Amino acid sequence: MGGKGTFGWKSFQVLAALIGLLLFGLAGCLPRVELKERAGMSMPEKDKEIKKEKAVEWISMIRERDFATVLKRGREVLKDSSDESLRQEALYYMAIAELHPDNPSKNLQRASGYFKKLLNEYPESALAVQARAWLGLISIIEKSKRIDIEIEKKKHEFSK
Repeated sequence: MGGKGTFGWKSFQVLAALIGLLLFGLAGCLPRVELKERAGMSMPEKDKEIKKEKAVEWISMIRERDFATVLKRGREVLKDSSDESLRQEALYYMAIAELHPDNPSKNLQRASGYFKKLLNEYPESALAVQARAWLGLISIIEKSKRIDIEIEKKKHEFSK
């Protein structure tokens, strides 16, 4: 028993790589919005355009690996804005920044917290579906870590 068939560090690395690919795949599938002239648009159309521009801004910061700015701006939005769609995006992209594989100070617990807050405050949001999926992946990662720790403990016990 034990041996090469156990779920260990290499399995965790493969899982993390798959999640990283999923992150990059989702980022690549996000809509790219062309900025349009706003002349002649009604107020709701202008608001819609501004919100699209904001989404592009969040995505650009993530692609540029500017995680600190994503988190800073997200905190500002949560503190100062009453616009629900902007607050939803802030929570979502803050969570993405916290769990991004290229973020040297990633924190799965904070990412989970942002996703849970998004689900609690905006359960009918389109982003809530994605938040649920991410929470499922984070749960798998955390379970994988616990399993790896248990395996290492068992290996250590058997080697005595």
